[in-house]
Formats: sequence, C-alpha cells, structure tokens
Amino acid sequence: MGFLPKMTNDDAVSLPKNTLAFLIVSHIVVITPHISKHSYWVISLVGLCLVWRIVSNMRHWPLPGKGVRFLLVISGFSAVYLAYGTVIGPLAGVGLLLLAYTFKLLEAKTVRDAHMVVTLSYFVVATAFLFDQAFSKALYLLFSCVVISAALISINQPSTHWKGSSKSAFYLVLKSLPIMVVLFLFVPRIEAFWSIQFDNHHARMGLSDEMSPGDIARLGENDSVAFRAKFERNIPLPAERYWRALVLDDFDGRRWRHADRGVELRSLSKKDQDATKRQGSEYNAWFLNRRDQGDNYFRYKIIMEASDKPWLFALDWAHPLSANINMDDGFSLSVAKPLTEPFVYQVESLSSTTLTGPPDGMHWQYQRKRNLKLPASGNERSRQWAENVRKESGSDEAFISQILAHFREQKFYYTLRPPLLGTDSIDQFLFTTRRGFCEHYASTFTFLARSVGIPARVVVGYQGGEQSSLDNYLLVYQFDAHAWAEVWLPKRGWVRVDPTAAVSPARVEKGIEDALGDSRRFLANSPLSLLRYRDIPGVRRLRHSIDYLRMLWIQKVVGYNGRLQTDLFYKLFGSSSTKTVMLVLLGGLSSLLFLIFIFDVYSKRKPRMPPEQRLYLRFCRKLSKRGFNKGVSEGETAFAHRVAVNSPEMAEGVLRITALYVQINYRPLDRDGVGRKQRVNQFRKQVSAFSV
Repeated sequence: MGFLPKMTNDDAVSLPKNTLAFLIVSHIVVITPHISKHSYWVISLVGLCLVWRIVSNMRHWPLPGKGVRFLLVISGFSAVYLAYGTVIGPLAGVGLLLLAYTFKLLEAKTVRDAHMVVTLSYFVVATAFLFDQAFSKALYLLFSCVVISAALISINQPSTHWKGSSKSAFYLVLKSLPIMVVLFLFVPRIEAFWSIQFDNHHARMGLSDEMSPGDIARLGENDSVAFRAKFERNIPLPAERYWRALVLDDFDGRRWRHADRGVELRSLSKKDQDATKRQGSEYNAWFLNRRDQGDNYFRYKIIMEASDKPWLFALDWAHPLSANINMDDGFSLSVAKPLTEPFVYQVESLSSTTLTGPPDGMHWQYQRKRNLKLPASGNERSRQWAENVRKESGSDEAFISQILAHFREQKFYYTLRPPLLGTDSIDQFLFTTRRGFCEHYASTFTFLARSVGIPARVVVGYQGGEQSSLDNYLLVYQFDAHAWAEVWLPKRGWVRVDPTAAVSPARVEKGIEDALGDSRRFLANSPLSLLRYRDIPGVRRLRHSIDYLRMLWIQKVVGYNGRLQTDLFYKLFGSSSTKTVMLVLLGGLSSLLFLIFIFDVYSKRKPRMPPEQRLYLRFCRKLSKRGFNKGVSEGETAFAHRVAVNSPEMAEGVLRITALYVQINYRPLDRDGVGRKQRVNQFRKQVSAFSV
C-alpha cells in the first residue's frame, strides 16, 4: 500500500462546528442555480441529505452508516434514471455530480473530507454555465466562488471569525479577476463544451416548426426577449419590422407544418434538383443587383437568445453577411444545429413597404405544387365561398383585396383568448367565431388563396420591436410573435399579405398592447413583469439598462470566439501565430503575478491603522490649528492636561475625548468585542463634534 498518500494528523481531525456551517452555506449557494434545471427526484434527494446534515450539525444526530450510504447511492442512480431515462449524458451527468457532491457533504467528518467537498464545489459551480451564460448568472457564480473560498479559509484557519474569512475570500477572488481576464482573452479559443446538445426536458418557449390555432397566441403572454437587432444606420419603421423565421407549407386541415426540404428534394427530377441548387446564387445576384441599383437597405446585427432551434431571424428580404448561415427556398435563414447558447450574426435586408419578392424565374413547378396543396376534403364552405369571390373579383389582386376588405369590414376581432375550433377550423373561424389571433387570420387567408389557385404560404416570425433608449437597437420579445401570408403573383414574385393588419392595424403600427385595446389584458398572467409598466420613464430606462448590459455580455463575452480573438491579436500585436500567443499569454500572466506579489508585500509592510488611531490623529490636527502640537515622547493624558491648562475653554472636550481614547486603547474589552465597537462609535461622534 505504499503508493497511497500518507495521512497526516490534520486529515483525521474532526471538523469544527463553524467550518461545517461554512460548508453547508456554500453547498446551498452552489446548488441554488441548479434547482430549476433538474428533476424533482434529484432535487428532493439533495434536499433530504442537506437537511440531514444540518440537523446533525445542530442536534448532534448520527451521520449515516455504510449501509445507509450504499442505499443513498443506489437511490441517486435510480433518481437520475427515473428523471432522464439514462445515467449517461450531460444532464444526467450533472445530476449525478450534484448527488455525489451532496453525499460527500453528508459524510464529511475530517479536514480531508472538507477539502474534497470544497474541490467538488468549484466543479459544480462551473456546471451551472452548461445551462445558462447570462450576465446575472456570472455575477452569482462569482459570489459563489467567494463563499466557497471562505469555506476553504475556514478549514485551514478554523479560529478565524466568519467576517474575517469572508473578507479574505473576497480579496482572494478579487485578485484573481485580472488573471481570469488575461486567460479569457488570450488562451486559444475552442468550441465551448457547454454547446453540446441537451435533452429536451427544459425546452425554451418560442416559435415551433408547426402551427395550429392558438399556438402563437400562447406566446402573446411571454415577456422574455427573443432577440435584439442592432442597426448600423436608421431603424426601420414599425410597418417594416417583419422578422422572418420559417415558411409553413403543408396543411392537414388544422395544422400548418414546415415541409421537409430534404425528402422533397430527393423526390424531384434532375432538372428541378439542379434548379434548386442554383436558387441560392440566383437570389444573391438578385439581391446585390437591387441593392447596387440604389434600393434602400438595412445592415444590422442580430443578438439572438438561445432557442433550442436552428432557424434565425431577419427582415425580408435578407442576405446573410456571417459565415455558415444557410438559406432555404423559402428565403429563411438557419444554421446547422439548434442554438443552445446566444448567437450573434450579421445580415442586410432590402427596405421596401411593398416587399415584392424575387422575380418569376425563382418559383418553379415543384414549388407551385407545394404552395397550392390542400387536403382532399374539409372546410367545404370556405372553399365554395372563395371560388365565388374569385369569380366576382376577376383577378388575383382583386381577390386578395376583397378578402382583406371582408376581414376589415365585417365583425372580426383580434384577441389572445380565441374560442376553441373543431375539425373544420377554417369554416368555424370564418363564418362563426370570427375571433382569433394572427395565426387564425394567416391560416384562413392562405387556405382561401390556395382554394382559388393562388400559390400561398404561411410565414411565422415576429412583428415589431421596442427601440432601446440607450443604443440604436430593437428589442423583440416573445409576445411579438406573428404569422402572416405570402402569395405568388406573376411579374411581381412573392408578396407579403398580412390579414391581421386589416383587422387590427394597431398590431402592426403600435404593437400587441395597443392592439388588445386594454392595457390590463397585456401580460395579465405576469403581474410582476416590468414590461407592464413600460409607459413609466424610470421603469423603462431601468429595463433598457439591464438589457443593454445583457446585450454587451452576449456580444463581448459569450460571443467571443476564435475569429474575434484572432482579430484582437492582429489589432494589438500584428500577428496571431502560436509564438505570439504563447509570448503574450506568458508575459501577461507573469506581469500580473508580479504586480499581485508587489501589492501583497506593500500592503503587509504598511498595516492598516485602527480606526481609533485615525480618529485621534484627526483630533490632534484640530488642536494644531490652535498651536498645540503633541510631542513625540508626550503621552496622550499629559498632552490633554497641557492643552486644558493653556486653553480652559477647550478643557472639558479635550479631557473627555482623551479619556475615551485611553479607555479604548488600554481598558480590557468584552470577550465578544461589542464594548470596543460601541466605544469607537462614541469616540467618532465626539471627535466629529469637537471644534476649535
């Protein structure tokens, strides 16, 4: 057994009660961010063990024996398996780590056990970033490191008061921050290990790749930020703020779905497959031609929150400027894998209120077939009505205008609480309920257009955005989710049609709050949301300040990747070679460590003066204005009597202050130190009140 480390006497020493209290507090602080991320089974077992440890520490209950600990381990594996269906993978792995960390705290008896608990604490803190990289989370985890470090100091200096341990831990973490910044900026960037895909147990609220009546209405009560759009120049008008996400082509009579482009492509002829491959280059050529001919365009950066979806957001019609962004034949942008962390990309879009799309050559026969497809039966009354309107109107454009006029002139209502619809949802909405959210109007219009042979599709995304008062960017919230329609018209291409705007123009011009017509209905299920008080200037500025910090954090920290690091090296040092990186890294760390060493040496050479001495020197400076200077070898009492003899008018105050100072310095204090603190406060008041 010679290969095992030799146990020292300290390793077998029982832990003091205050050290155990530090470990329990640090455990609670570390576990808190994980409570909302993990299953009830896991958190309940963690809570049970933590309560056991607390009661054991307070009431001297016995700790679990080997048999109980074995049962706890089996229960831990069972809880993780029941929660996630596996004990392998990132989410299950973190769950097992939380349980192991808790079990170790439960059985901790010696200094060696305590050191292991502290080591695990630092690892568990790091795993919190697997789920969220928010600025507030970073601040909380920094605070967690202070608490853990205080527990570590308490282990090695058990006689230190909790205030002293906390203060030392704070300065220790503070001194490590410059080193952390240097490592963050200059250590070569690799893909963050927390970008791996997690199970969908905690899917984020947002747009889906399918839509049925009521789906988007549920987002109308969600006040979380979907993304931010930071513009280089002017911000588009409210009527132009249509943020495209997905095109929904397939309709089964009730639900619209995003067509599987891969399956469809494999079923096409060779000619159509070649045409599809050309579409991207043809679209880019059309876009650049329009832009270069003088069409107005917006250039902007999207700072997108994690969505667990691969699609991106952009104004119509968009041209991505960032790498590794794809565009499908519905002109929607996407990336290769779902976004599990905030994502930043650059786009430019044409500016046009009519938004006429790409020309005729970019709508081929297979797309026309897709955009005309309807179920063989169902909603017969709507089909017949649409055919009658088309006969009366005489043209596709006139038909569209007449349908929009029908929505505008008849008693249709825009509401977040539409009635439930049955099998023939289009018929029921169009002729009976006439109450709905944007998806009801977009779905109904697209169905009517297809019924008369006009290629049409549903587009889902967001409409609107609140301008920040601190910078040139828009905040787009989940409640801005919107659905509209697009129709294909010869010689015009794809044209946006928003039937919701015909029913409720305020929805497009002013936003969902004005469209609902009653501010009490806006975010009614979120009474504490600051967005409910957006008209109060102070609250609005507070919201914008918090969001601005969040945006900077995403751009400068979360979004700091290899490309940005390379740009930084070229900007600062003119090269990003391995040699340059190593020299910068080693030089930066060496310089910081040397400065920290000098600071520590200097601070120890000049210990901080006690508060009563600083106050007494202040008192002496006041007396020096009257010509009384204390001699080097002169005692405090002798100096006070000399002043009192020569200036009787100051005698009472001088003698009282000096007596209190002597009392603080030389009289034995109460064991808990309370008497000293009270006397120092009294001394401070008397020195401040004394005047010459």
